Amino acid sequence: MKLLSLAIVAILISACAGPMVYFKSGNNAHREQQDFAECEFEAVKATGSAPSGSITSDMSGTIANDISTGVRRGEIKHACLVARGYSLKQQE
Repeated sequence: MKLLSLAIVAILISACAGPMVYFKSGNNAHREQQDFAECEFEAVKATGSAPSGSITSDMSGTIANDISTGVRRGEIKHACLVARGYSLKQQE
């Protein structure tokens, strides 16, 4: 019960914080858009862009696979942006 209470408090505190954004000092808007597009392209290329399931397939398996693909795509995009010198910062 104590652990659950701590988890709830942590979630509530994190919900109060503003969103995180990628930041790179000295960057301009055009370069930022280009970097984001290139990293998104690489993430989609690495994970595939077509839906994973068909209408007759098991929906829970399809949903789980799509969630996993989305998480992996986010990890790849994050790694790409970090490699280009971006870091996550609290949005002001």
